[in-house]
Amino acid sequence: MPNVFVTGASGTIGKGLCLEYAKRGYQVAVHYNRSKAPAEEVLREVEALGAKGYLIQGTFPRFPTSSACLTKWKKKWAAWT
Repeated sequence: MPNVFVTGASGTIGKGLCLEYAKRGYQVAVHYNRSKAPAEEVLREVEALGAKGYLIQGTFPRFPTSSACLTKWKKKWAAWT
């Protein structure tokens, strides 16, 4: 199953991307920085479409945080495959 990491997933464009990928059968990493509640709603909608999803928080301009986000993502997808 393909997977995708959508940054800024709690915003309008990011949410739309998450839902479209979910409809197409992707596993979706729902990334957010500060907007946890909207990101959780996006995750619920992804899962309601029958796709697997995962919340991941972090700030990408800062290398240690972005590196940690990507490490978490890789571990999660490895567990699903």
